Amino acid sequence: MRLKGAPNRARIVGLRPELVFAAFVYDELAAAAGVPGQLREITAGLDSTHTPGSRHYIGAAVDLASHGIPGNRYTFLLDLQAALGPDFLAILENAGQPNEHIHVELHVVEPFSPSTTEKGAH
Repeated sequence: MRLKGAPNRARIVGLRPELVFAAFVYDELAAAAGVPGQLREITAGLDSTHTPGSRHYIGAAVDLASHGIPGNRYTFLLDLQAALGPDFLAILENAGQPNEHIHVELHVVEPFSPSTTEKGAH
């Protein structure tokens, strides 16, 4: 996996650590699907222009290349979402357009709270 290069280089400094995990999961699934390394790419982090209120601006979203994914990209997206779990939201944005990409954001709906049976366990 690589970062999108100049002139619109992807910036990852300041991303939440959870997004690094998401990028690794994407890379693993894309490699298993046969996507060559040069096409497995982070296309945006804390850079570029995004919609107002975008989670990119707080380091809680990353965009990932989708063009090299063989077959049905929505199937890949479902596999990615399942692998990431409920704390993430994966969306195929701009489908069929030159700037098509997978947008992944940290989407914690319910923060972790140990149950009473887990309290005190080490």
